Amino acid sequence: MAVAMALGSLGAVALGTFVVALLLRWLQDVLVAVTRFRATFRQLNKFPIPSCCNWLLGHTGMGQSTEEALLQVDTLVAQYPHGCLWWGLPWLPVLCLFHPSTLRPLLSASGGPWLISPPQDENSHTLSDEDIAAEADTFMFQGHDTTASGLAWLFYNLAGHPEHQERCRQEVQELLAGRDTADIEWEDLSQLPFTTMCIKNSLRLHPPVTAVSQCCTEDIPLRDGLAIPIPPGVICRMSIYRTHHNPDLWPEPEVFNPLRFSPENSKRWSRLSFIPFSAGPRNCIGQSFAMAEMKVAVALSLSRFSLQRDTARPPPRRKPELILRAEDGLWLLLEPLGVADGHGSPGHGDILQGRCHSQGKSRE
Repeated sequence: MAVAMALGSLGAVALGTFVVALLLRWLQDVLVAVTRFRATFRQLNKFPIPSCCNWLLGHTGMGQSTEEALLQVDTLVAQYPHGCLWWGLPWLPVLCLFHPSTLRPLLSASGGPWLISPPQDENSHTLSDEDIAAEADTFMFQGHDTTASGLAWLFYNLAGHPEHQERCRQEVQELLAGRDTADIEWEDLSQLPFTTMCIKNSLRLHPPVTAVSQCCTEDIPLRDGLAIPIPPGVICRMSIYRTHHNPDLWPEPEVFNPLRFSPENSKRWSRLSFIPFSAGPRNCIGQSFAMAEMKVAVALSLSRFSLQRDTARPPPRRKPELILRAEDGLWLLLEPLGVADGHGSPGHGDILQGRCHSQGKSRE
């Protein structure tokens, strides 16, 4: 009996010691985490912080997927042209960057120790069947929505600017010189300079992907604009939309002016001022394919139809989700150009009404 009681006492002492050790370890981890957070907080306080911050939700309201949130962002960019700090929650800082000087250190960084990214195998020289299937999925499916969004907004922009639309149409007609649009060749796509300018300017105004995010594992120095190191563990949200609408980079950013991308004007702005496909080692692998796809779609469409906006409907309300969409689609009026193509198109004056979805579909 005495032995049993002694063993019981020892067991209780051991259990108590174990619990105390766990508690001490937990307190130590909490102390380390709080110390790190305080150090990060002091460093982050050097970044400009917008004033409209809720004590509990931080700036969460400013990141909603609504038209009003985008308009609020335009005002924010005019006030903080290089970037600012948002608090998603009291303990979740998000550094929003929208200027080449602050984007460059992140976008130009190689994999290395700075950024967290999926383990693409560096010692492997061949792709497995699963790797090949994943790459094919990236091209065929993940690129579908983004290209469809880009095309939908491009047609909407051309419909609102008939002078640019007509110039694109004439460019296509002169290039083909009597050939059927079905005979358009890969080499033809490089000979559509004004159409390419219109595509790029539409991607500037309405980038299909509005932002990309990365998380740093080490301090990243920012040399210009915000000359402050980004502390490790902070989410960096690199805003494509805000960069494209930054008045410091693009005077009158809301104006649809394709000549911004003329060869002479392109020399005046930084390469990182226009990043619809991101930039650097992690840029979109399918950007050349997407641009070619959009050129073909424009050539085929404008050679058959004249595009007009449906003025009976209110202006579209943008919805910046994972892909930039319109809440109720983009409604356009399509007027066939006649039977000059020899395919029996409807006569001039017949109007079709189409709704251009972000998913790239349309219906009469």
